[in-house]
Amino acid sequence: MRPLERDLDTQMLRRQVLDEGVPYEWIRVERRSDVTEFVVGRIPGIGLHLGMSRGLYAAWARLHQAQAEVPGDKPLFPADPVLRRRGEDEEGEEMSREARRTFYEREEERLETTKRDMARAYVTQEVPPELLRAAYPLVERPESRGGLLEARTAETYVAVEPTDPVLARGR
Repeated sequence: MRPLERDLDTQMLRRQVLDEGVPYEWIRVERRSDVTEFVVGRIPGIGLHLGMSRGLYAAWARLHQAQAEVPGDKPLFPADPVLRRRGEDEEGEEMSREARRTFYEREEERLETTKRDMARAYVTQEVPPELLRAAYPLVERPESRGGLLEARTAETYVAVEPTDPVLARGR
């Protein structure tokens, strides 16, 4: 984790947008590879903000969509019929093995497709609009939110409000 008050790129971006009036959209286009956008949410009641890069969020959103496509109330394998004749046990067991083999082959294909879709979503940073809830890029100083303590890695963001119960006790 790197504190953002020591991050030169973050300081420069904030200075350009907030002090010099350079439109963020222009910076976003001109310096695409230098700018990492984060999808951030505040956890109510504890003074914590967590986020992930837009690419990582896009990949997880694609996984969520793939999981939602799997029916949760349908059994994976149909119930075995009751077999009564001699030799039907072996025949039924073979049918069951074949059904499972077919199922796992389809699942392997679906998993591979989902992994490719996740990788593509990560690179393109394409997030389905319904999962962003009308979020828009926002550049602000930590002071505008009461003096957040911010840090990030390449893919994650965390900020703690000074009113956080743990920090407040330390004063």
